[in-house]
Amino acid sequence: MCVMKRIIEIAQELRAMAQTGLCYDADDYQRERYSRMLVLSDEMLGLASGLSVDVVGSSFNLLKEYATPKLDVRGVVFNDRREILLSQEKCDGCWSLPGGWTDVGLTPAECVVKEVLEETGLAVTPVRMLMLLDYRKWNYPPSNLPIYKLFLLCRASFADMDAYKGHSAFDILDSAFFAQDRIPPLSTGRTSLTQLERLFEYYDSPGKECVID
Repeated sequence: MCVMKRIIEIAQELRAMAQTGLCYDADDYQRERYSRMLVLSDEMLGLASGLSVDVVGSSFNLLKEYATPKLDVRGVVFNDRREILLSQEKCDGCWSLPGGWTDVGLTPAECVVKEVLEETGLAVTPVRMLMLLDYRKWNYPPSNLPIYKLFLLCRASFADMDAYKGHSAFDILDSAFFAQDRIPPLSTGRTSLTQLERLFEYYDSPGKECVID
């Protein structure tokens, strides 16, 4: 990989981490560190691109003013008993498909692999897109963010299935496979029953076309 290209990717990832930290961390000391990370990332991008730090910084400001939907990715994993993999969210105690916001520096498929592994302990391979949905059209609770949701069918090996022991991550209480008639209470801001019903249709009809809505 070209050195300059890699420097730009590192700088972009640093900026993304800093912006996320400034969004969620209320500690003044940490916010000062995140602000400094923004400055350093702009300096790195300036050195790699030949642009001034002011031009680099203002270009990001312009991008922030143009609102675009955030992308939420979800991994769809079935076992050989027609059960679907769900994770129990620590924030509300309810269940959802493993997944979350996409990360800068990773493709959507790579994000799904990362999220499923972190939340459930299963190493998966994305197979194909099943649904790409607009949050507003699927009876979710109101959100102040415009959101697109991407559902990718994933394959896990039988060895992984056998080794699966209810692994959990820092924001996940538990994870398990569920039959369609035994779905637990859902974290409806993340996964809805209607969506799960659609996903079971893909298990029964593998050739079914993806939903884009």
